[in-house]
Amino acid sequence: MADDLDAMTVLRSTGAELRRVVSGLDGATMRTRPFAGKWTPNEILGHLVDHERAMSVRLRVALFEGDPAVGAYQQEAWVAGQRHNERDPEEHLGRFDVLRADNIRLLGEATMEQLAREVRLARGGTVSVEQMRSNYARHDLHHLDQLRRYVSACRRD
Repeated sequence: MADDLDAMTVLRSTGAELRRVVSGLDGATMRTRPFAGKWTPNEILGHLVDHERAMSVRLRVALFEGDPAVGAYQQEAWVAGQRHNERDPEEHLGRFDVLRADNIRLLGEATMEQLAREVRLARGGTVSVEQMRSNYARHDLHHLDQLRRYVSACRRD
């Protein structure tokens, strides 16, 4: 990664860091909306589960299909439609761990040739699988920072 961070290290550590950030928080705090129009901490966890599902498909398309093209999804609609805020945070964390372990295995087994493969993006342009992996880690870091800020704001209320 460009920021002297190793993408695989970030990806491997995210589940434990998520658990650390929300450790000891009750369900009411996790379901509190700290900022109008923004997700709750619980919805952030649900989004991360959705992103794991999407990455599962994207990675398989990128690694194994000819002329790979990956699509986008409407994250707000997924979070609302699945009622992520009504779920138990432990349910989100458990799903995240299972999906992430599978995606880590897949990336860990990828060859240099597979990592260099170019993938067409639904919104235009191309990206290599290696760049996808870096973006995946950056997504984790972004949402971990967001989760820390939102949890802090919920605790002040």
